[in-house]
Amino acid sequence: MFNLGYMHELGIGRSQDMHLAKRYYDMAASASVDAHVPTMLANAKLLTKLYVQYFIQFYKEFTLMMLYEGIVNWGGSWSDYISSQFDTLAQIFVKMDETATEDWDIYLMSILAVVLGLVMALRGHNVRIAQMRAAQQNANQRPVM
Repeated sequence: MFNLGYMHELGIGRSQDMHLAKRYYDMAASASVDAHVPTMLANAKLLTKLYVQYFIQFYKEFTLMMLYEGIVNWGGSWSDYISSQFDTLAQIFVKMDETATEDWDIYLMSILAVVLGLVMALRGHNVRIAQMRAAQQNANQRPVM
């Protein structure tokens, strides 16, 4: 099930379908106890990917709306305005598409690994403190002879 979700997420051998990928990830999590953590990470990656795509689409629509308002308020011919703004917009879209969607999963996994390392380090520190307190209490409770 997990592999089918992965194939649907990336469009490997099938059409890319994020919603069907999430369904397969959820079915994999319900089928096996061992699959909970990988499917949770895959769902987090999938949702992040969807949010990035929605943000990029919103940003493009917003930029086109601002472009239209600029043309209306320009006062000159629209072809002059488009030619003056096209290079800037093209550079923004190309750079945003390259940086935001190309390697985002690597960045997300790195951030998750750092957070997991911090949680483990803090938990280990708290366990050591609890052991030291228990040792001190045992030392204070011993009868003196």
